[in-house]
Amino acid sequence: MAEFKVDPVWEKDIAEKRELVNLWLERLLPPEDSVPVELHEAMRYSVMAGGKRLRPLLALYAYGLSGNDP
Repeated sequence: MAEFKVDPVWEKDIAEKRELVNLWLERLLPPEDSVPVELHEAMRYSVMAGGKRLRPLLALYAYGLSGNDP
């Protein structure tokens, strides 16, 4: 299988945007231990699971292309 290499500048930018998305999600989601606990645990488990950052990254890049800065 061919290896896909990402330019280090892009790699850094992607990592920064991914961290930004994670920070936003942490602020928006209620703490796991707040009532109703089971619901909030499930919400965090579902949203914070890995592999769910492509759409937010694409949205941030599209927003940036329109001349805005997230």
